[in-house]
Parts: sequence; structure tokens; C-alpha cells
Amino acid sequence: MLNLVLNREKRHITLDRIIITDHDTPYIFTDLIDIKRIATNHYQSSAGIPPNNVSIPNAWIDEFNPQSHIDASNYQDLMNLITEEEYSQITSALLNNKASDPFTNQSKMLNLFVIL
Repeated sequence: MLNLVLNREKRHITLDRIIITDHDTPYIFTDLIDIKRIATNHYQSSAGIPPNNVSIPNAWIDEFNPQSHIDASNYQDLMNLITEEEYSQITSALLNNKASDPFTNQSKMLNLFVIL
């Protein structure tokens, strides 16, 4: 969707071989399954392992603590799935012919969406 909004084509690369070095010995892999496995492992671990014990600086502790002026019960149903009836009510209330961006009429697209 981001490419559509920015009017860009989706770009990708195709790897037909990959070289890894183990104990100063290079190995070349050409099997597609090996290439996908090695590339996936590389991209999942290239940023390093996230720390398990992160300490929040004292200046930020108050920002991460629950706020007394916010009722926590407002968020208890936030991750509940919406029903088809709720979806229909919301989308039918949207204004038609009101574009949300230059590329789509979002309200019409939502009204056409089918819940599977």
C-alpha cells in the first residue's frame, strides 16, 4: 500500500547464490531452500539480539507508569475482534465520495470489503 500511495513500483532482488564463511572457509549455496533459510536467518539476526533486561532511564519512568487521569478500563476491549455487524454499522455510516487521499476513495473501498 505504501508503494501505491507514493506512486512507486515494488522492487525486489533475486538471490541465485549465497556465500557464507565458517571458520575462514567460504561455502557457496545455490539451492533455493538453503538461500531462503540463510537469508532469513541473516535478516532476523543482523540487528543483534534484543536485550532481555532493559532499564528505563529515570527521566522517562513517569512516562511509562500508568497515568492516574486515564481510566485503564477504556482499553480493556481494544484487542477484541470486531463483529461483522459492527463492521457493517461503521462502514455504512461513512460518507461516500469523500476521498481520503488522491489515489482511492477509502469509504467506498471499505464498503466493498467482504469479511471472510
